[in-house]
Amino acid sequence: MEQPVLLVVKIIAGILTLIVFELIRREKLKDQLAMMWFVSSLTVFILSLWAPLWVGISHVLGIRYEPSLFILGGLLFCVSVLLYLTVMFSKHEREKEVLSQQVGLLQWKLEQIEKKSKESA
Repeated sequence: MEQPVLLVVKIIAGILTLIVFELIRREKLKDQLAMMWFVSSLTVFILSLWAPLWVGISHVLGIRYEPSLFILGGLLFCVSVLLYLTVMFSKHEREKEVLSQQVGLLQWKLEQIEKKSKESA
């Protein structure tokens, strides 16, 4: 891999790892997402320090320009994060729907109880 590109990747991966660590420390990221982000950023940082591995994988995959493998990895990571967040969003939408129905039932039951108490009084 070309040295300037490798240096930029190392710096960006290191900064990203520090930012994620700080967000976890300040409890700005939830547990599930925090671990995913921390492991991902740390993995990129460690792999950027191990350039021969990336060069070897690039040659095995037939990639002539090794930094393209970082771009491919980043793209796959973004797609997987989007998929994960979509699944979580769908789950929360279903939970919200169930909770709304439960609140409606509780409100109806409360109205029924109030009617009975007014009739008996």
